[in-house]
Amino acid sequence: MQAGDLSARVDATTAARQADPSPANWRAEAQAKEAAGNYDEAADAYRGELEALPEDAVDARRASEADWERMREASRGRVEDEPASTHRAEFDRQWTPPAPPEQLRPAPRPKADPTLDTVDDDRIVTKWYFWVTVAAIAASAGAVAGIAIKAARDERGDALDASALGPMPAGRLGGPGLIRF
Repeated sequence: MQAGDLSARVDATTAARQADPSPANWRAEAQAKEAAGNYDEAADAYRGELEALPEDAVDARRASEADWERMREASRGRVEDEPASTHRAEFDRQWTPPAPPEQLRPAPRPKADPTLDTVDDDRIVTKWYFWVTVAAIAASAGAVAGIAIKAARDERGDALDASALGPMPAGRLGGPGLIRF
């Protein structure tokens, strides 16, 4: 490994940590990734170091938590000397990890009470307005049929009758000079 070759250093520390996941190897990997600019991965490695440290190593745990928080801030793009963000709450909501799938599933619906008869009969034949409409249609059909039958039985001729085309008698209209329109 050459001096200044950060990717080789990251690969070497990652391999060493995978072989022996001790807190020292986690820290070495985190520092190598931090030097390479992989802040998200460095934060994950610091978190791994924190989990690997024993509970009684209070000072080492504080240092690891501080390094993890520093890497988290660096991965967000924050620089130490810039002022506090005015949109921090919005950005923090975006940075929260998604909820586990168990929490995203909706609660099962409660079972229906079989003793309750809540089934409504929504068929159209049970509605009053259906039968009123059927009666109105039947009455209209009967009226049309009755008018047609009466008109067919009527003996009187109409304007289209052939007898209307013949010569008109003069006496019926009142005089010989009248024209009929």
